Amino acid sequence: MRSLTIVLLLISACAAPPAEPPSVALAPYQPPPASTPTPPATPQPGTVRGLVRVFASNASGQSTGAAHEAETPKGLGGKQVTESPTIPGELVIGTHHVLDRREVLSRLESIAGLRCTHGGWASEHLHRAICTEHGEPVSREALEAAIERLTQAEAFRFVEPNFVAQPHFTPNDPLFSRQWHYRTMKLDLAWTITRGASNVVVAVLDTGSGTNPDLTANTLPGIDLISDVTTAADGDGRDLDPTDVLGPVPPQQRGSSWHGMHVAGTIAATTDNRLGVAGGAPNVRVFHVRVLGRGGGSTFDIATGITWAVGEAVPGLPRNQHPAQVINMSLGGTGGTQTYASAVASAAAAGAIVVVAAGNEDADTATVQPCNNPGVICVGAVDLRGNATGYTNYGREVTISAPGGAVDRDDDGNGDPDGVLSTFGDGTYRYLEGTSMATPHVAALVALMKSQNRTLTHAQVVAALRANVGDSRSAPTR
Repeated sequence: MRSLTIVLLLISACAAPPAEPPSVALAPYQPPPASTPTPPATPQPGTVRGLVRVFASNASGQSTGAAHEAETPKGLGGKQVTESPTIPGELVIGTHHVLDRREVLSRLESIAGLRCTHGGWASEHLHRAICTEHGEPVSREALEAAIERLTQAEAFRFVEPNFVAQPHFTPNDPLFSRQWHYRTMKLDLAWTITRGASNVVVAVLDTGSGTNPDLTANTLPGIDLISDVTTAADGDGRDLDPTDVLGPVPPQQRGSSWHGMHVAGTIAATTDNRLGVAGGAPNVRVFHVRVLGRGGGSTFDIATGITWAVGEAVPGLPRNQHPAQVINMSLGGTGGTQTYASAVASAAAAGAIVVVAAGNEDADTATVQPCNNPGVICVGAVDLRGNATGYTNYGREVTISAPGGAVDRDDDGNGDPDGVLSTFGDGTYRYLEGTSMATPHVAALVALMKSQNRTLTHAQVVAALRANVGDSRSAPTR
């Protein structure tokens, strides 16, 4: 069954939980080590197909698929695309036949009362007129009234103001050309509306932080909430240092591989700074809540992380001074239904949107937590072609899909793997694949929406996403 999909998916394999966890253990969706190549120093441009459309602040469209019929609330991203400015006093005039400039100016004056000079031709049938009154450009209101009179008189094929176009924002980050996953989402269009607001914060509940200059400016203080000392592997359990101490360790010995840093970079890497990669919502800020360590993490610690992230009180912990409006959880497992339900409800009450990964087992999401919690946005993964990846989980619990990548493919023929390229905690940039990678694309998109309208609810965001996405082939909702 085909389903609505968006690009931006981060999916990695789900690590096995410890044999006897104190509570249900979860792990980041982890890709195999061989699928994380470091990009060459000099990036090569590639060809990327436009597969799907997601416009961050456009919430007026109708659903493009049969599934999930929902009314799209009004004003969901704040507003529609702002109308472009016009050049004061200028008109563009299209004619049915070739007319000399004197005839054009004569009709403007006799029918609309405009006194104009001819501003040149774009073609034999396209003229520019520059209209003034008492030496000043004619007002926009007067021009609109004149256009209405000219239209009613059928004096010309068309008459309209001379609008000012703006270039779509293209970051100067040297690796942006390799981030096909943003272009398939049409994020360059979203960025002409907003690149995010600095007072919108995204919490990354994951393996913790590292060091990468592309994230420093957009990263707020976080916390380590792993209560088990062995799982934390930093010697002291919970503390105010969310550093991913397991980052450099080979993946098979832990459940990390800078997973949280890769997720954070997709959301909020500093953009247009002539360094590394771009972030999906480059002006928002992130903080790390370390809940995954050696072997994964417990549902109790993850629930604690959700509560703390949105600024709610957690006994024994300092209150978060930068409450999150969006929570990204690229993790999952089975069990913990009531624990998650309680924490997600607290997040919703605080106005936060929770975005989670569907998982990478090519299995039904019916029993996958927290994906099957009705209060979250659950994200599946598609590849560069817009097809469901071979690893993504599927099912009616999947809200939407985004680019998760496929590191074993090169469908655009640019010589690079079709994985998701983002930041690592050792200052490098790597390709990964997985629903873990798809999820932060959607979290970034939600952050852009929240930047336009902070009052958006979970239901409103879901309706807006479903109404503004493309119809993918073989998508994971089935």
